[in-house]
Amino acid sequence: MTWLDILSKFGIPGLTVAALIASVKILYSQNRAIRLGLQAVLCSTLVSKYTFYLDKGYVPIHERKDFENVYQHYHTLGANGVIDDLRNKFLALPVMPPNDEPNTAETGGETD
Repeated sequence: MTWLDILSKFGIPGLTVAALIASVKILYSQNRAIRLGLQAVLCSTLVSKYTFYLDKGYVPIHERKDFENVYQHYHTLGANGVIDDLRNKFLALPVMPPNDEPNTAETGGETD
């Protein structure tokens, strides 16, 4: 048996398997990087939304639904628990704006 016979019998399939394994490792690494990057972007979005609506003192229903949607995707990617407390605080915000202005209808339109 010559080297060419050995190479053709075991070398080519071995090289093919090695190339497939290397490709899978690269794809796994890229997939992991994309997943972690996306998770970071979603985390940033959640923190920004929380900060914005905390300053406003309330959160509209449609924004609450959007927050929950983003949170679910963040959580599916393997959330690490950092955002869980923030989510609870966000959901505790009132849905209606705080009533900072006196109700002019009750006072007949007059103010002190």
